[in-house]
Amino acid sequence: MGGGRVTHLLSWAGGGRRCAGPSLFLVPHAQGAAGLLCVVPVVAGEQENPPPSPEEWRKLPLAEFVSQIDRLTSGTDPVSEQLWTEIRSQSAERLLSAIGAGTQADYRDLVSLYMWGSPNLTVQQRDTVLASLKPPADQVSAWTFDKMRSAHERMERGSMPQATRDELVVAWLKDRDVGSFSSLSETGWLFEQVHQIKRDQVSVPTFSVRWTGFVQAPTDGAYTFSICPINLDFQHLGEFRRQTTVVWIADRQALDSSKNGWTFKAEPVSLKGNEKAPIRVELSYTCSGKDISDDRPAIAILMWEGPGMNTRVVPGSALSLPEGGGTGLQAEYRLVENGQQKTAARVDPNIDQIWHRGCYLVPSHPELHSRLADRLWVLATDPNVLAEWEKTGAARDSNWLGGAWWFLESLPSSRHKTLLAELLARPGLLESASQSRASEFYRYCRVGAPDQALEFFGAWARMHPDAPPEFGPEFYKGNRALFREASARMVWEYRPHLDALETRYLELPDGRCCLPVAYTLSYGHWAEGRIGEWIGKLKARLDDEKLSGDRRVNWLLARAQAQEIRDSRPDRYCLTFDRTLAGLGWLQEACLVAQAEAVRLRAYKELAVRQAARSRIEAARSTLNAAAKRCTAPELAETLAAWRQELEQLAGWFEKLQQDLAAAARQHHIDILRGRLRRARDRDDQAAAARYEQLLTDAGAKID
Repeated sequence: MGGGRVTHLLSWAGGGRRCAGPSLFLVPHAQGAAGLLCVVPVVAGEQENPPPSPEEWRKLPLAEFVSQIDRLTSGTDPVSEQLWTEIRSQSAERLLSAIGAGTQADYRDLVSLYMWGSPNLTVQQRDTVLASLKPPADQVSAWTFDKMRSAHERMERGSMPQATRDELVVAWLKDRDVGSFSSLSETGWLFEQVHQIKRDQVSVPTFSVRWTGFVQAPTDGAYTFSICPINLDFQHLGEFRRQTTVVWIADRQALDSSKNGWTFKAEPVSLKGNEKAPIRVELSYTCSGKDISDDRPAIAILMWEGPGMNTRVVPGSALSLPEGGGTGLQAEYRLVENGQQKTAARVDPNIDQIWHRGCYLVPSHPELHSRLADRLWVLATDPNVLAEWEKTGAARDSNWLGGAWWFLESLPSSRHKTLLAELLARPGLLESASQSRASEFYRYCRVGAPDQALEFFGAWARMHPDAPPEFGPEFYKGNRALFREASARMVWEYRPHLDALETRYLELPDGRCCLPVAYTLSYGHWAEGRIGEWIGKLKARLDDEKLSGDRRVNWLLARAQAQEIRDSRPDRYCLTFDRTLAGLGWLQEACLVAQAEAVRLRAYKELAVRQAARSRIEAARSTLNAAAKRCTAPELAETLAAWRQELEQLAGWFEKLQQDLAAAARQHHIDILRGRLRRARDRDDQAAAARYEQLLTDAGAKID
């Protein structure tokens, strides 16, 4: 409604007259006229200075009309549907008149008219208007960021085409110095708009690339070329993702990733120092849809290792064009765009690219895209910004850690590594990241910086070794899903990560178990059909008589979690069937053996959260009461009170759910009776009709 805003209600009943007494209006309660309707009382005399009436609107100049409607629809009270009818009608009339006469108007005003008036336009009128509503670069370039974004939001609410919205952003950015941008959120939003230009234009994410040129080793010796070790290929129920990368060095095939299922490392190649050797790299990528490429992007990373040199991306300084005269490689891209095969050629400085969320091979404005990505990197990694975030603990919600995908997707592998190194060097910043952010960073950085991504996840886990559960109706979704997702990526994409997680991060220096790691390993062993083996490892640890007190608690919690998923059938594409209280004995033992009151209280919460998720509210209350008796330290009282409040909120949620289910069942019963009554009347069966009428009366339903 009115571009998605539910706003100002006038006590207007035609011609701007105020009602003589209380009135009732049906007003939209959601977007558009089709939204839910609610009854809003209007009390006479509420408005001392009513705005101009719809009849007076017609006399206003276009800009003033837009200003009036803006004020009318940006208040806190809703607008009556009768008044919205006038707004839509007059907006459509004014828009058609301005377009037809070629009126020089503020572009944002025209967009506003379209947002309000488009429901009143015919298909032909809408097409005509949209063809004329192209952002005027000379006008748009003078706008502030806020005005441009406001216009963009109105275009989006008015369902204007994506291409037109993109044109607005590009027109505003075109001659600007992005180096002057100081706001990370604004720069991130701009990058997101430019970054997504190609997405809606690519019908199927299918493309190929060929890079050609020369490679020059720094010294004589054997060099091993490699690509990203992460294997993202899969096929299931018609969904698929396939990528192959083939590397030729000196006209000899050194690597074919499709061999043996997945091969990422070539056989060593002998190269002469300071001599150019021909190189050719061919990549092909296809998947079943854009949703697949969101999590399984195309990856083009060419690395090498050799004498005195660890594995790293082949730098541009070691690459040269086929015809000479410059560094880098000649790249030829072939892609399907709107069903048409297209090609594009450019020089890539090296092979280090990751294409998330569809195909961004050749952005419509590559230079602008690159400048924004560079500026975003500078702002997001500014030492002063990072130091402030670390100091204030603001990383959870108020910066790019709270919505990082657009930023992470802008980075090549080298920057992924640098970013993770920066975060790992700032423990305060890493510690303030939530479980979902830690999982998000592993998800996005694993393809460009797999080793550093695992180190980040492991370091975060060790900073949050106790990982207490949260009250909620869905125990798995709220407390386990992210660990399951991380384990799946390790098991099916790069198995060494699961082993490294166990050997490097499972047990803390003091002998305690790191729960985020244990949960991830548990799901990983389950996915491979080896949950019994994992339980055996936990049993061996718990059989150690030296493992007692607080050091024993987390191992018991890990054992309980393993028992909860033990009976689930291993399947790559299915979730576990978590039997939330199957590990009850280990949970109870954890409550008994804990020595420190804070640890004991946490163990009680583990049990109470599980009971509550199974709708056993009274049992959960009893568990928290027992915790209160055994955890009496004053500093724990506030924590326990907060948990009790969360439990009562959940209890209210369950109660309302039961009421809603009962009401739905009752309504379903009544609907069936009414249907039977109608059929009885249709066949003139008075006895049956009387029976159904009585049943409806007994159910408290109205008889039509």
